[in-house]
Amino acid sequence: MKSKSLIALALLILIGGSVPLLAWVWHFSTQPISGTAADWAVFGSYVGGTLGPGFSLLSTFGLFWTIHNQKIAENAKSQQVSDEKYLTFASTNMQRAHSVITQGIPPEGTGGVHRDRLSWLTCARHLLTAKSASERLSGASPELQAMLVGETVHWQNKFHEIFTSTGMRHKLANPVYYEGSPSSGIEPLDERSIRVILEFAHAFDTARDPLAAVAKYSAPEIRDMPGTNVGLKSYLVSLREDPGRLKS
Repeated sequence: MKSKSLIALALLILIGGSVPLLAWVWHFSTQPISGTAADWAVFGSYVGGTLGPGFSLLSTFGLFWTIHNQKIAENAKSQQVSDEKYLTFASTNMQRAHSVITQGIPPEGTGGVHRDRLSWLTCARHLLTAKSASERLSGASPELQAMLVGETVHWQNKFHEIFTSTGMRHKLANPVYYEGSPSSGIEPLDERSIRVILEFAHAFDTARDPLAAVAKYSAPEIRDMPGTNVGLKSYLVSLREDPGRLKS
């Protein structure tokens, strides 16, 4: 788009600059070329008087155009810096959310979570902060958006592994886990923190798997596989002949 605009501007300058010269030639083409300095001075005054204001206007326009482009570049750079900060902040808060609810529980990631009201509230707040930071990323940084998606899916998977483990499923199936035991000093879990954490953990179930965009081997690709992939080739051929042998 910019190159087309520059070409159009160049043609406009060329045509505009040619008009006064063509008019001079049209009126004085029958006259011989003068050899006197005075005649050439008159010609110079004519050219300067007709083209000078136009070039001055173009010069001013070019100055404003340069300032405008510099402003756009500065804004884009500033937005890039802000987006990088939001990405880092969102990633850090998802990591903190995971840490605050699992730290010190072996084996990490599958041994359950801390069962106390404060840990769940703190975890939920970190997740909400991460979500807020994520929403502030502009659409002008597709690379950072892709990195954010990767980070989010990574931590959703971490939470998913915890809350779908056998031990946690049994605990979450018991209402006492949520209610606690006030008489024993175990406070009930806050309903809002439960919702935030479990929705984040189970979002992995509905997240779009990037493998869905990858095509399976076609028949020609299987046929033309090199000899080093003979085992894979045999497997794929048998799989195509009996699709029900493996569940997708």
